[in-house]
Amino acid sequence: MSRPSTTQLLCCIRENLEEYFNRIPLSVSQSTVLEQFDTLVAAGLYHSTEQPIFSLPEKDATNSCAFLSLGICDRLLHDQETLQQNALEKVREIAEDVICNLPYNVNKHRNVDQFYDVAEAYSVMSDNGMLSKKYEIFESCVSANTVFSSGGRDELMAALTSKIAQGKTSVGIYTCSPYIFTIGVCNDALLVVDTHPVNHELGGNGNGLLLMTPDLSPRSCKMVVQWIIKRLKMAGIEENMRQSMTWLNPYKGWFSIHTFVDYVILYLSVIWSTDLQ
Repeated sequence: MSRPSTTQLLCCIRENLEEYFNRIPLSVSQSTVLEQFDTLVAAGLYHSTEQPIFSLPEKDATNSCAFLSLGICDRLLHDQETLQQNALEKVREIAEDVICNLPYNVNKHRNVDQFYDVAEAYSVMSDNGMLSKKYEIFESCVSANTVFSSGGRDELMAALTSKIAQGKTSVGIYTCSPYIFTIGVCNDALLVVDTHPVNHELGGNGNGLLLMTPDLSPRSCKMVVQWIIKRLKMAGIEENMRQSMTWLNPYKGWFSIHTFVDYVILYLSVIWSTDLQ
């Protein structure tokens, strides 16, 4: 797949990206519990004549985006059959349930003040029985290309198209620190789940956001890439930041044909993209 031209990219930027997707703003975000706690503390301070003592909420999801994305990926792979009908609504239910309930268990085994990458979060969840099965982790987009560079866009496009070419449900985790999103190929569509608060300009309502494309076309891949770029730019991510894409495959032992196929398809996708430029 050839790299999008400057004209094509400008068209994407001018176009209302959010209107291209099927969008469901979530009823919660990973900040919801802490926001509610802050409101409670403020009310307590206002009505109390003494200094009240508060404990941080057990479901505090601060710095939990890697854990939440892993939890969502695990549920999506576990519930594949139920995703065949009304996938958008089912993914919404899964995302909201994970955001609301996973932090309670995760917080027993992590430092809430520490940022965890995907590998670290996977180790915590796997070691403590919080995943339905073990997974192999396959990383792509790990070159020296920065997130907003043409090379970075090409790599993310190649990562998405390689999964689409496999013709099966695939889920993974996109990272550009400190932001982590869930990305998947599901029910003939690409999906993105952002558990952070997402504003109206990006299609959200201040809570998390679920996006799903109408199909698996090259245009849909480009729109997902462009939404991610817009999201990160609006979040103030610096130009020199790197990105990575981590895919999850059910563990098949010391050698997995799935991992081998991932490497082969990704390699061919990059070669194809280079040849067409």
